[in-house]
Amino acid sequence: DLPETMDEMLRECKQLVNPATGQYGFDFRGKGFPTAFIDLVVTSFFDDIDPECMYLTRDGKLIFEDPRALEGLKFYIELYKTAPKDAINWGFDEQVNAFVSGITPYLFQDPDTVGLLNELLKDGEYKTAPLPLGPSGRAYPTIGFAGWGITSYSKHKDLAWKFLEFFNSPEINAMWCKQYGALPVDLRVYENDPYFSSEIFWGWNYMFNDPVHYQFTKYPLSNEAWSEWNELHETTMQRVLLGKMTPEEALKEWAEFWRDAGLVK
Repeated sequence: DLPETMDEMLRECKQLVNPATGQYGFDFRGKGFPTAFIDLVVTSFFDDIDPECMYLTRDGKLIFEDPRALEGLKFYIELYKTAPKDAINWGFDEQVNAFVSGITPYLFQDPDTVGLLNELLKDGEYKTAPLPLGPSGRAYPTIGFAGWGITSYSKHKDLAWKFLEFFNSPEINAMWCKQYGALPVDLRVYENDPYFSSEIFWGWNYMFNDPVHYQFTKYPLSNEAWSEWNELHETTMQRVLLGKMTPEEALKEWAEFWRDAGLVK
C-alpha cells in the first residue's frame, strides 16, 4: 500500500534502511535547487497556505515565523536520516540513479522525470502516487509545465499568437509534453490522450481532482530576491543537516531574507 501521509512514508522509509546491504528509504535532494523538496514537506504541516504564495499564510504572515514550520523542518531532517549520508550532495542525476537502482525507493520529483524513467525502467517497474498528506491533512504541490509569451517589442505579434494557439492546442501540447516530460496545460489532454490518462500519471491526476487536500500553489517568482533565495535555502539547509546550524536559526534567517525582500506587506 502506498503511504497516504508523511508519517506513514517516514515510517516505511525507516523500515527499509539497511546500510549493510546499501538499502535506504527516502531519495533525498541535497543540492541543485532543493527548494521545492524542502517546501513540499514543511508546508504540509500547514492548512492555510496562501495559494498565491508558498511562503505566506492566508492571513499574510510568513510561514517561517510560524511554529508549524519548525515541526516541518525537523520532520525533513528525519527524512534525511533514512537516506545515504552523501545524499546531502545529491542533485537531479544522483536522485534518479538512486531511485532506478532501488537504493532509495521513495522519490519526490517533477513530472519531467517521467520521460527519463520510461527510458531507464520497464513498464510496471515504477509508479507515481499523490503526495503524502502532512499533519494538516493537506499538501501543496507545484507542477512543471511549459509557459510561453510574446514580448512587448515583438514585430510579429499576430504571427506569434497564431503559433502559440497552435502549440498549445491539446494535440500538439500533448505531443510536445510526451517528448519533454512536462505536464500538459490543457486538462482535456488527461481525459482524451491514453498516455496521460495512464497509470504513469495517476498521481498527478489524483491531485488535480482533489482540491480539498491538494492545493497547487505559486512561488514568488516575480520578487527580485528570488534569484538569491535558492542558494541561501540550499546552503543553510545543508548547514542544518551537518549540525552547524539549528533549525530555529535557519528559519530565522529565511524569515529575515523574505522580510527584507518585501514579501510581507
